[in-house]
Amino acid sequence: MSTAMSPEAKITAGRMAAVQPVLDQMRAADSAFEAKNQAKLQRLYQQMARIPWQQASIVSLHPFTLTNSNPLTNELRLGPAPLSNDDRFAKIVLRNGRKLGYTHHVFTTWARDLVPNDAGEVEPAAILPIDLALDFMGQYYHTDPGGIFCYEGTTAPELLSEDAVLYVQADRTGRTRGGSKPLHEGLEFIHDKQVAHYMKWKNDADEAWNGTDDKKRNIIGRSNVVKMVRMLRSWGELTEDPAWVKAPIKRSSGESVTCKSCGAESKPGALKCTNGSCTYVFHPFKAFSDLVIDLNTPGAGLALRRLAPNQVMQLVRWKRFTREEAEEAGYRFPKKGAGAEGDETEPDPNAAEGDGQTGEPQS
Repeated sequence: MSTAMSPEAKITAGRMAAVQPVLDQMRAADSAFEAKNQAKLQRLYQQMARIPWQQASIVSLHPFTLTNSNPLTNELRLGPAPLSNDDRFAKIVLRNGRKLGYTHHVFTTWARDLVPNDAGEVEPAAILPIDLALDFMGQYYHTDPGGIFCYEGTTAPELLSEDAVLYVQADRTGRTRGGSKPLHEGLEFIHDKQVAHYMKWKNDADEAWNGTDDKKRNIIGRSNVVKMVRMLRSWGELTEDPAWVKAPIKRSSGESVTCKSCGAESKPGALKCTNGSCTYVFHPFKAFSDLVIDLNTPGAGLALRRLAPNQVMQLVRWKRFTREEAEEAGYRFPKKGAGAEGDETEPDPNAAEGDGQTGEPQS
């Protein structure tokens, strides 16, 4: 079955826009069915033009991509939600003040599907946007990881009104609108489930690391499990990485880098902290010169102020940014004759950068 792409259906709320497949499709439809059932199809479209229906939203709080095998929604890739709770991303705020990054997807139209009637024949039927969202949620009925919910409308989740209703559970088929809860109760419900789900995986990995069961040891190092740990740390549920996360870092060539801001360990040679909630840059000059960060990267303004003027001017000559942009980001050049502004000596990109303005010792 061919699938077209709809340019108006986009992932929103701080994530890069990505088109979703057109949901107005018919499973196993062909020209023969179309010709034979023109009257039924026309009645369906007329009915949907008369009755009110709403677009629907689905939101994921998970740091990895969620997928679905249902033919109506199987091309949607939901996520990942950002690990970092920085100002680049919209955030949901719980009543206890915890901030949650998210990915928001809008189902913009109803889907045309085939369903059996009482006579055993198939007929075209409309699947509403909210039911498409529930259908997607139903894929995770057995694992029940929390961290995903849907609601009618297109409003970004952090802007929902106090009387908004969230659907926080769906049955295996996804077509049962169960588990509806008021806004704050629903958010806390799905987040508590998410934390419990992540802690279970983390504890299983801890047990595997300390045990001898080779079947369980394959949990260790799975990227999704590591992302769960990073998310738990960003929420304050964990104060440090488990031993099985640190171990692969320490087995790498060279020594791991300990962040002086958050205390997390990163792999040897890392230019910035890999803890999802931290924005500290280990080597600002090299990070800018290698295009690992730019002035729009969270933490870049503080990293920039740790550079000496000749280093900043070198980055200007390399067109990483302009002098005006550096000044707008908060860098204060010394007055003429008072410093090394415009120094033609090119700094070594591999050298550790000293602090040009705060007196911070070289890292």
